[in-house]
Amino acid sequence: MKIIKIILVFLFIFTFVFTAGKVTVMATGYTAESIQTPENGWYYYNGTYYYSDPVGCAGMGCTGSPWQGPGTLAGYYYSDITGLYYPIGQPAAPAGTVGGGGSGPGDPGPGVCTGIFASCTAYTACSTTCGPGTQSRACYDTGCGSEQVQTQDCMINDPTVWGTPTTCTVKCGGGTQDHTNQCGTTETIACNTSACPAWTKLKDSSFISIHPLTDMLASVPVAYDADDTNQKFFIVGADGVVAAPEISLDISNVTSTAKTGDPEYKVIYTPGNYSLTASSFLSYVKARKEYKVIADLGEISGSGIYVYNGDIAISSNVTPFNQSYKVVLIATGTVTISAAPDNTFSPAGTAAIVAPTINFNGTITEAQGIFIGDTISTGTNAAQGLKVIGNLIAQTTLSNNRKWPTTTRPSVFIKFNQGKYISLLPYLSTASYQWRQIQ
Repeated sequence: MKIIKIILVFLFIFTFVFTAGKVTVMATGYTAESIQTPENGWYYYNGTYYYSDPVGCAGMGCTGSPWQGPGTLAGYYYSDITGLYYPIGQPAAPAGTVGGGGSGPGDPGPGVCTGIFASCTAYTACSTTCGPGTQSRACYDTGCGSEQVQTQDCMINDPTVWGTPTTCTVKCGGGTQDHTNQCGTTETIACNTSACPAWTKLKDSSFISIHPLTDMLASVPVAYDADDTNQKFFIVGADGVVAAPEISLDISNVTSTAKTGDPEYKVIYTPGNYSLTASSFLSYVKARKEYKVIADLGEISGSGIYVYNGDIAISSNVTPFNQSYKVVLIATGTVTISAAPDNTFSPAGTAAIVAPTINFNGTITEAQGIFIGDTISTGTNAAQGLKVIGNLIAQTTLSNNRKWPTTTRPSVFIKFNQGKYISLLPYLSTASYQWRQIQ
């Protein structure tokens, strides 16, 4: 037995292994002699160790309290199993064993936990699979010599992080789309809530523009009136060519599958600037046509070309438009077309209005004539469209703020009437001349 005890003591002189769960900690044991040195405040005199002030032991005449056998040295405790001394907080044997784990004779017990860990297990899985949770691990605290549980916040899936939404069901007018968060929760949200733009429809006409053509037809169109059809075409009736730098015709606000007409005559084309503007036509008239400059509409007494310098408002229920005249009115300013009592501009004869800017009153429901302007505004009305019989030519900008309560009907419907051009042919026609000198 003595030999076995000697072997055990030898094996534990320097190190021992303490296992608690998954934590393995190595600790070093010391003999009393290795601790009781003058450097550590201990002095040996006459076969006895004393702990005292170094001054009191000068000349080996220590007067401090002697140490008598196994017990506690400052900062150490004694293990019955190994017969060695260990720093407080580092057990000499598995916890619960007599003489180890801070329970040996003369051991003052565990020290103060410091939060300084010698080793730790891996963190457990997060307590939740969606959203914030916690996870823990076991760590050996070198201060108190025991296993401590350390907890931290964790989040595997963040419910506030959403993926890319699906395509909106519509391009305007209020649609829906779905998106899913990291937890797999799907929600439906609103999208493209802005109002759909008003749309335009032509009949028996061609369309040529230096600007892109963008129009949005209803998925189930309702005819503007008896002159219209419910076909999903930009041009109904005797359809002509459509030419523009870009052509984008949507059905409703979902897909770009609308047709220009049936059959389709369309081309991606960028024409040059229009040569016959309001100002250039006026210059041509002054050079080649008979015309009359007026200061008041009452001066118009028959068919012909009239020039008005400045801004002017016109109505079909007053002279000259209540007479069966064929009139071309050229203004140098803005022409405002006001509504007659029946909310139309319907001259008794035929009229062509040429001006840099033409504005329609928002109450007008129908306008008959040929309207040629650099900038044209159809007026503003949220519950009434505008029908034009003749032609509408906006050479620079067309501003349309007309709508119906629903978008199933076109807000502007232009029915081309070639008879009005033929009626005004002597006044609207132009001629070019080639001069050749013959010698």
